Amino acid sequence: MVSGAGYIPQRAGRGRFTSLALADASAMVACIDIDERRAHRIVDEIAGRGGNAVPIVADMTDPVQVGRAIDHAVAALRGLDVCVDIIGAATWSKVEDFTTQLWDATIHYNLTQVFYLFQAAGGYMIAQRSGGSLVAIASVDGIAAATCHAAYGAAKAGVISLVKTFAGEPGRNGIRANAVAPGNVGSGNEDAPRA
Repeated sequence: MVSGAGYIPQRAGRGRFTSLALADASAMVACIDIDERRAHRIVDEIAGRGGNAVPIVADMTDPVQVGRAIDHAVAALRGLDVCVDIIGAATWSKVEDFTTQLWDATIHYNLTQVFYLFQAAGGYMIAQRSGGSLVAIASVDGIAAATCHAAYGAAKAGVISLVKTFAGEPGRNGIRANAVAPGNVGSGNEDAPRA
């Protein structure tokens, strides 16, 4: 299952690459995106390569929709072995210019939704009793400071810590939890600095 799997043509991002890699490894992939067209686009691409995938449309920042997405994925996949969270977006602002609203939105979009997803997916994996893997995309900005990325860096540092907690707690049930902390990898999803 890949949360944030959809993509915009000419801006093919990490969600697309992750979904394709899982499908190329013979996994059936639940491709979750907030945009129905994007979810169907990656499913069609996977099918065109001979793979199997199912689109799921959900706002993964809403815990109710996260629960429904997990239920849909489990029904379609007949279980849940791998859950990858790709969702995230950097915000650019000098620390003195950050508004409370921008701070809260950045933390919610980059950290809180990971908790919602891992709590639901991890809970299902525990009940399933066959282990599993939870993977989140963090960032080098969660490891080292980056100019104009105070909220994004704090959120991604939180993702790294959250993943460690999931590795310890659900990890006792054979569930691995890992964070990948890339820098700018030219996925086409980068925004220009605005500060």
